[in-house]
Amino acid sequence: PSPPGAAGTCAIVTVAANALLAPLNPRMPAILSIEHYAHWLDPDHPDPLSLVDVLRPAPIRSMRADPVSSRVNDVANDDPGLLASTTKSSLRADDELF
Repeated sequence: PSPPGAAGTCAIVTVAANALLAPLNPRMPAILSIEHYAHWLDPDHPDPLSLVDVLRPAPIRSMRADPVSSRVNDVANDDPGLLASTTKSSLRADDELF
């Protein structure tokens, strides 16, 4: 817990993109394997610098890529439809796949 009056903050740690995401962006969020959760979240970890070793691109087998509407690029849009996969034929004229 943060001390009273402290601002709550967070960060998205990125790593080099894996082969699935590299065509879209050279970076991707770090996705930790479940076996690393406890060590990563332990504020008393004896060697925090050793945690850098768990920061690597996620295996492709644990991911998939689906085309979605460009609506995902606008923070004003916040609805379940953002998760819907789309095809070029269902896109509006102002949408792009990537």
